[in-house]
Amino acid sequence: MPLLRSLLYMGFIVLTVAGWILNNRKKASAPHNPERHTTFDDSTPDDLEMALQHPHWQVRLKAVRMICQYQSPENLQLLITMLSDSDNDVREAAAEGILVYQQQALEGLAKTLQESVLHAREAALHILIRLNHLNSTPVLVNALLHDESAWVRIPAAQALGEISSQEAVEALGQALSDPHPDVVQTARSALERRGTAKARLLLKTQGKHDN
Repeated sequence: MPLLRSLLYMGFIVLTVAGWILNNRKKASAPHNPERHTTFDDSTPDDLEMALQHPHWQVRLKAVRMICQYQSPENLQLLITMLSDSDNDVREAAAEGILVYQQQALEGLAKTLQESVLHAREAALHILIRLNHLNSTPVLVNALLHDESAWVRIPAAQALGEISSQEAVEALGQALSDPHPDVVQTARSALERRGTAKARLLLKTQGKHDN
């Protein structure tokens, strides 16, 4: 009888240890979700800046959303920097945060359009269009006439078509000589919608050059 109890006790121990081993193996093999274990409740600014450089996009996205909750010149600059992120969701979250700053964001967006990679320039331009601020006209003109990508120049022409200023009309007139046909067509359509004497003159002059 004592022998039977000993055997049962040993069997219980073996089963317990085996269950513990299997459970830990399961945890080790489970897919890693970095976002699930990442919290920023007690984070310092340095912690957030490090999170913005994390290799996993979900961690960077969460850090961007946290930064969006607190407005400051430093956080605005961080958000503008994140327009260069490789992940579209991260860039879109940063863009939404930048929009809150309104005119304060113009300088940083203008710099992005001059210096950054293509997807950052595209994001910056679309933010400027959504801001619809008159002071963004020089930035849009520069993008239309000097950006190397047609994917930036086309929306710049569309945006300038909605701005009632002599500077915008002049830039659209110059864009009629753009090497990309879609840019030319966008600028032409914008001038035709404008319908002013200056716009008609630019279209007529360009028509003569085409002939």
